Amino acid sequence: MTTSNSKDSFSERHLKFFLSHVISLMKFGLIDEEKTAKLSIYFINLFEDKPHLTNLICWFLLAVCDYDKSLKNPIKGKLLKFIKDSSKNVYEWQEMWIMDTLRQLNNLTSKELKILKKVGNTHELCQSQLALILGRGGNPDDR
Repeated sequence: MTTSNSKDSFSERHLKFFLSHVISLMKFGLIDEEKTAKLSIYFINLFEDKPHLTNLICWFLLAVCDYDKSLKNPIKGKLLKFIKDSSKNVYEWQEMWIMDTLRQLNNLTSKELKILKKVGNTHELCQSQLALILGRGGNPDDR
């Protein structure tokens, strides 16, 4: 609970409420695709500042990609860029959620698969996500 009345205070409760309602609006086609594109960029930038919200942000990004198919590749690119940056990608569970999102977005290119194999964390959860990704899109040697 936030005791400060500051305009700059961040409320996770409000964010969760907001995300669930935006996703509901997308289900009914009641939100402008331009707004969802801006929101997805804003939330990707929150990965570094609010890593504990990664699962919610990834949930939103999957919904956005389902709503506006043209955002799929830019979002994949931003997620891969985040994973490659070792100064930002510091938590195994955060990487696991991002890799899970990439897996659900499907159709990773061979270049993107190489990036994941190269930077994939050694934590079991990250390795299991990588195995699922490679099982779908990798070659027999990867599996």
